Amino acid sequence: MSALARYRTLPRSQRILWIVGPLTLLLGTALAIWFGLASTMGKPLWTNVGYDIRDGRHVVVSYQLTRPTDRTVVCAVEARELSHAIVGRVEDVVPPGGEPRLTRHIEVRTSARPVAGEVTQCRVR
Repeated sequence: MSALARYRTLPRSQRILWIVGPLTLLLGTALAIWFGLASTMGKPLWTNVGYDIRDGRHVVVSYQLTRPTDRTVVCAVEARELSHAIVGRVEDVVPPGGEPRLTRHIEVRTSARPVAGEVTQCRVR
């Protein structure tokens, strides 16, 4: 017996389920993908590249930024000590225009000896 013949022998309510079920699943998947993409469009993305501890009071944090070029982007750059406490913080303001992908090197002054530096947040203004 072919699949079409088996399908035709099912009661009407089951045939409707075999049509509506997969369509509902496809629609739900499409909506999840759309919401996921819509929530990230136009937002800056960053990747911490590294940090260089210059002395007991300064650290240079390097990061790559992918951003919309028509708006100002502000990134929070932080330095941390051994206990993970924040010992220095700088807001790096990137004006609109220029290339959409940048590598930035930001110096952070600290109140204690830093052991790490990172970008914790970027947002458009």
